[in-house]
Amino acid sequence: MDLPVEYKGARLDRGYRLDIVVQDEVIVEVKAAEEILPIHEAQLLT
Repeated sequence: MDLPVEYKGARLDRGYRLDIVVQDEVIVEVKAAEEILPIHEAQLLT
């Protein structure tokens, strides 16, 4: 599923590609990594 992005009146039709959308409310991003690093935890919070 694509999520368009609009910024200061400019629209990007394919701003983000969503991995999984649950009941049109929750966006889940799937990642694969050998180990969880501090940067991964920071990404979860933002």
